[in-house]
Amino acid sequence: MPELERLAILAPFGIWPKRNAGAEVVYGPAARLAAAGTEVDIFSLGLRRFERHWPRPFSRELAPRLREHRVLRLRLLLDRVLRGTARVPPLDLSRWLHGAPPSFQRRLRDAQLIQIESPWAIDYARSLNKPLAFVVHNHECDLHQAALGSRGLLQRAQELEARAWRESDVIFVAHEAERQRFEESYGPTAGTQVVLPFGIDLATTQPANAEQRLQARARLGIPQGLTVGLFPGSAHAPNLSAAAFLREQAKQLAEAGVFVLIAGSVSPIEERFEGGLATGPLEELSDGFAAADFGLHPITEGSGMNLKLAQMLGHGLPVLATPFGARGYQARSAEGLRLCELGGFVAAAAEWAQDAALLIELGRAARQHAERQLDWNAISARRREALQSALAGQ
Repeated sequence: MPELERLAILAPFGIWPKRNAGAEVVYGPAARLAAAGTEVDIFSLGLRRFERHWPRPFSRELAPRLREHRVLRLRLLLDRVLRGTARVPPLDLSRWLHGAPPSFQRRLRDAQLIQIESPWAIDYARSLNKPLAFVVHNHECDLHQAALGSRGLLQRAQELEARAWRESDVIFVAHEAERQRFEESYGPTAGTQVVLPFGIDLATTQPANAEQRLQARARLGIPQGLTVGLFPGSAHAPNLSAAAFLREQAKQLAEAGVFVLIAGSVSPIEERFEGGLATGPLEELSDGFAAADFGLHPITEGSGMNLKLAQMLGHGLPVLATPFGARGYQARSAEGLRLCELGGFVAAAAEWAQDAALLIELGRAARQHAERQLDWNAISARRREALQSALAGQ
């Protein structure tokens, strides 16, 4: 079997620094492929809100054999703003890539295999005439249906997503339900389907000890002596709905002994409310994970596999989640993941708040589950095998 020596990854958003789950899903396996000897070039698009770059292309080395090349064109950025599509998925990603600098194009042509992290790059990826891998982050047309339909773009998006699904040589899907949803939408594939969960970096995802918990709560201004339930998230529509639910339930949760901590850009500003705190955007969520006793995951919409749940388990936090929010996860109640519909959240959280010994036991079980099932090292090794098989079958 030929060795995978050069891989090009096409992503629809910036990767470094990692500020959201999408960036982690791209970076985690890419870093491990690079550590194993593959030259990995990530070609990403646009500027994120916190980035202060002049809108022109740039490259940077993230680690040995791992580079990010940002595709930026002022005219196209302005075009998206003027057309009111800045919040719509970049269906024109292939057009951006065709206009990338010659130095970027040379690296793309030199790659042995192309990996797309969204369906929007399918036209450009196929033009390179290389073996092709498609990493499914979400069923994008389900996730963005309202935004796309309101602008008459849904049919175009469905065409691109269908082509990425049908024409790729290997397709990575995070869980079986997502694979089935794609087959219902777009039919069978010619390529190999590989069901692999998203993972976490266990070396940097560690449970907090008692002193670290006290310090994190002091930095966040959380009163000591409370049981803290954490919901971490970015400003993503399913997260916004979950955060709104927790705000509505915060008074009842407080009466049950639970302080609600909403961490991250799911709240645009830092805000205290009765029974809880929303931190607003943070450079990293480490204090949120360290301050918590358990996780809250009341997700009822969206697509893909929610990485924040994996991060909570990896930090040794048992998690109370809706069945929908826990899609793709195999943990049982004894492994720190309790499934509950929204109507039972307050009662279930109250049970946990009243049993500190049980929370400690479930936290250990949650960490052990993450070590067995959610380690990027093991997941990336299996992904590498699938990529090399696709390369051998070219």
